This record gives sequence, structure tokens and C-alpha cells, in this order.
Amino acid sequence: NSSCFYYSDLAPRIEVEKRSNDVFVKTDGITAFTLFIHPEMFDINKGISVSVNGKKVVDRQIIEVKDQIFTGEKKLKKVGMIRVNLENKN
Repeated sequence: NSSCFYYSDLAPRIEVEKRSNDVFVKTDGITAFTLFIHPEMFDINKGISVSVNGKKVVDRQIIEVKDQIFTGEKKLKKVGMIRVNLENKN
């Protein structure tokens, strides 16, 4: 029985919990992700911290909110973005 594909029982997974301006992420099989920082969900005048699997990987202030996304009402809202790359972390 020969197969061209390898299937794993474990699919990549990410769980996110937000408390105030702190974001706690649990990952398995994820090497990078992007968080969209919406000013109605975060106090962008304060720093935002991101911890992944118990280790703080981001602790900074969002200086400029410039990117735009569509909301459910089909209106553009300005948001910030934090990109997290886990491949180069020790």
C-alpha cells in the first residue's frame, strides 16, 4: 500500500484568549500568525502583550493604526496588526 500523501492525526491548532490588553495564545503546529488589533477591543493608547505557550513574545505599543478591514456592516474600520513569527524563537 503506497501513498503520495502523509496525514497526521494532529492538525495545526491555535487557541486565543484576550484579557484587557494581554493576549494569551496556545499553539501546536503553528509557525506564524497575525493578530488584528481593533481599537474597539483594545486600548491602543496602552501597550499590548502577546504570550505564546506561556512565553511572552510581544510587549509593545501600537503606534499607528493604519490597516483597514471590513466589518459585518461592510464598513471599513482601521485596525493595527501584530505579526508573530515563532520559527526564530528560542
